Amino acid sequence: MADVSDEQPVGQDPSIPEQPPVQPPVQPLVQPLVQPAAPAVPPAVWPSAPAAPPTDVAATYGSAPVPPPVPPYAPPPGADFAPPVYAANPQTSSNAIIALILAVVSWAVCPLIPAIVALVFAANAGDPDAAAACVAATVERFGRVDILVNNAATNPYLGSMIDIDLPRLDKTHDVNLRGPFVWIQECWRRSMEEHGGVILNMSSIGGMTVETSIGHYNVTKAALIHLTRSLAKDLAPGVRVNAICPGLVKTDMARALWEANEDAVARMVPLQRLGEPADIANAALFLASDAASWITGTTTVVDGGMLL
Repeated sequence: MADVSDEQPVGQDPSIPEQPPVQPPVQPLVQPLVQPAAPAVPPAVWPSAPAAPPTDVAATYGSAPVPPPVPPYAPPPGADFAPPVYAANPQTSSNAIIALILAVVSWAVCPLIPAIVALVFAANAGDPDAAAACVAATVERFGRVDILVNNAATNPYLGSMIDIDLPRLDKTHDVNLRGPFVWIQECWRRSMEEHGGVILNMSSIGGMTVETSIGHYNVTKAALIHLTRSLAKDLAPGVRVNAICPGLVKTDMARALWEANEDAVARMVPLQRLGEPADIANAALFLASDAASWITGTTTVVDGGMLL
């Protein structure tokens, strides 16, 4: 082994003017789908975390997106964190789309987390052709889909179950039940059958109890729980499938249930508050991570104790 203790530093030739340092180009956080495919990103290993983070993510959103969570642990500087992909309903208001982008950006600029590329793909979560196009674009851009979060839902009817009209009944079932299955089927056929993955279905505690004013919504959520269990067995061992059942969370979709009398409603919850989107997002982060690698077919209730 060479002894370098006596080596002298090499000085700069004074005849060559000193050049300013070259600054690397700043990469935008939000990039279009038309960019050339990025090279494969190896999974990160976070020494301080129980598992590697998710890589390529497809998530469906309704009118009020649940923002990505800030994990309770963070990767070291320079760790690889591949970008998620988000699918948004084209009929969603521009404010909701902006909120989605800001949520991703706010997560990305956290000083403990490397920058993230977020791609927004306009798609109706209940439209099979739109789902196929979004999943195909994801696979073309990133090579595979590692995690699917079926978060989009709708509830166009409030009232007695027996009085619902068939168009709104069909819409509720198309978006809340058939939609998640279509997205799962597309991800399975195009990526997960070969590469494996994780699927999270957003159900509701309404699928575990009875509330007739939103009865048809609850029926679809109960069915989604059973779909989760059935697919968990069908797609094992390569794909894990789990469901999350939120309680009453402060989102636009649930505004009619809490806004007029939030304090009184919160007092009915054992933990004395309503849910925040981050409560659900953090549960999703755990179930999508390798920390939950031996968990499949389960329904995780995140409700502040409302079912007690």
